[in-house]
Amino acid sequence: MKNIYFGKRKFFNFSKGRNKDHFFLFPSLIFTHEKRISWDLVKGSVTLAFLVWYFQINIFNIVQNSSKEIFKQDVASIIKILKDSKYAIKDMNLLIKFLQDNIYLVQLVKNINIEHPYVKKVILYYFKNCDFIIQEE
Repeated sequence: MKNIYFGKRKFFNFSKGRNKDHFFLFPSLIFTHEKRISWDLVKGSVTLAFLVWYFQINIFNIVQNSSKEIFKQDVASIIKILKDSKYAIKDMNLLIKFLQDNIYLVQLVKNINIEHPYVKKVILYYFKNCDFIIQEE
């Protein structure tokens, strides 16, 4: 299964074989919805199946946002995570400077679902001991 690229952000591959779990009496063409399989990759597929045989085309799209600019919605997402964890920002200028020095945190916020509990813990880990963050009561 070799990946074939078309464009900078898309590639596909083929797979064929025998499926022991399903049986298709009529030839079937199956389309799947695009689904995020990792933080920077979306996958969709088209499958042609008949009896126990199948031929599948997997289409991948790279969706990472590699921009190093800090936008208002990125800062708002970080503030929301801190607020949900009962932390507040004492100095916004220090926060912006910290984000400029640690741009990977901005890219993380841009590319990942920030509602995921693990992501919240990682973001909180980086910010909770900073001088410009205070704990609310």
